[in-house]
Amino acid sequence: MAILTDPYQQALRVGDVPRLHATNPRTRDRVAVVEGERSLTWSELDDRTTGLAAGLASYGLRSGDPVALYASNRIQYIELMYGLGKAGCPIVPISPRFVPWEVARAVRVTGAKAIVTDVLDALGPAGAGVPSGELAVARLRDEPDLPMDALAGDVRLYEDVVVDPAGAALPDVDESAPFRLALTSGTTGSPKICVIPHRATVQGWADMSVEFGIGPDDVELVVGPLYHGLGFTFALQQLYVGGTLNVHRRFDPRRTLESISRDRPTVLPGAPVIFDRLADALESADGGVDTSSLRLVLTSGARAGGTLKRRLATAFPRARVGEFLAGTEMACVTVNMQDPSGPKAESCGRAFFRAEVAILDPDGGFRPQGEVGEIAKRGLLSGPVYLGDPMRTEEALRDGWFRTGDLGYQDEDGYVYIVGRLKDVIVSGGINVYPAEIEEAIRGLAGVREVAVVGVPDDEWGESVKAVVVPEDGARLTPESIEQQCRAALAGYKAPRVIAFVDALPRTPSGKVLSRELTDTAHGFRRTGHGWLAITVEPA
Repeated sequence: MAILTDPYQQALRVGDVPRLHATNPRTRDRVAVVEGERSLTWSELDDRTTGLAAGLASYGLRSGDPVALYASNRIQYIELMYGLGKAGCPIVPISPRFVPWEVARAVRVTGAKAIVTDVLDALGPAGAGVPSGELAVARLRDEPDLPMDALAGDVRLYEDVVVDPAGAALPDVDESAPFRLALTSGTTGSPKICVIPHRATVQGWADMSVEFGIGPDDVELVVGPLYHGLGFTFALQQLYVGGTLNVHRRFDPRRTLESISRDRPTVLPGAPVIFDRLADALESADGGVDTSSLRLVLTSGARAGGTLKRRLATAFPRARVGEFLAGTEMACVTVNMQDPSGPKAESCGRAFFRAEVAILDPDGGFRPQGEVGEIAKRGLLSGPVYLGDPMRTEEALRDGWFRTGDLGYQDEDGYVYIVGRLKDVIVSGGINVYPAEIEEAIRGLAGVREVAVVGVPDDEWGESVKAVVVPEDGARLTPESIEQQCRAALAGYKAPRVIAFVDALPRTPSGKVLSRELTDTAHGFRRTGHGWLAITVEPA
């Protein structure tokens, strides 16, 4: 029997959302999700997800069996979120850009018993009969040493798994049971698997509804990847309140602008890299793009900064532009809906609804206003549990505070300003230098599209500041102009001593910059006593 901890004695379970909307006369015939020419009403979505849950049970899966979802955006992704929730099977979202060994590692560390995928090569010979582009379900062998293409068996078409929902007997899923097993920080070594229960998931949607004001009349455009926490969470939050999703298979700036004009969405969430490209496309368009339907544009996943938010305010003049700090383990931490041209533009915001934020020193003490320390959150949804890793769980949550790994400070109004990652601090001559403030200074220079700052070894100073800059098309940037910009805005020791110009920054599939790869950039310039000299850096 489900354990009820809600004050109104109602369990909070993901799979209940489509049922509640399907049984409500006001919402049952409303469109819940659209992808291209296909759409589902709430009544249809509830039937499909019940049929999926029952079909997975017939396929041999039991409540508690994790299921990997290794697929691109599609309407069935939404069905799987709810269907797996109804079946009590934790969902394991995997980037469709992962190569086979990464997928094999993900299913191994999460204990996934089955996989749903449209990346048919991953199924090896067992998937040979599946038509290209179709979604397939496969059982996974419990043999961790096998490569991915040898793990799959009993492959079936997705549609063959979905059964008639009439009379389906579904398990009584406990609200404390895992809904999602999220892989996080897997780019630097073995991934952590964050266990996110049903109740925390649903409660997070409720908090977002209050903070952002997203309601049943909103239409959200989904162009970012659904496997990623931002797309995953915002999509389900919009559906939680009975709104509508318009799902794109992949992000394409031109198609996104066409959809905004034609489909009239009201909410657009996305990572900064998506909005950068969207603003570029809008600026180069020959008019005719109507963005007036958008009322809310929200970004996270990397610090947006005032420069991007001002571009977005110009691109979407009728929308409120907001930035928030969030993470897989900690949900939403801060939010900033202030004027992008105002004095708080560079902040990631104040504490989110029902959250407390503090700046802590290494011993857990509170830093005074204006002093840099680690940003920490305390609240209802704080406190990750890492699957099979009690030591990491204990390290992340101490004295009730979750350490985010971000460094920052608070101003007199409680607004938080990020200065870098704890692990990314550059120590030059014994002085801490924070990449984020240097990046923000360089972004203010005309002709800079993107920039990332890292530390590189220096025989004299221990570490030197290196800036990797992506110029705008046609821009003529020089090391001298970058240095001058930094010295005008920052103390001299923060100015880069190594500068490289590249066509694009290396990123993870979710859009995060791969900082460790920037130290291996082969060409650049070094500041010497004789000015800037061209160098060749041997890759590490």
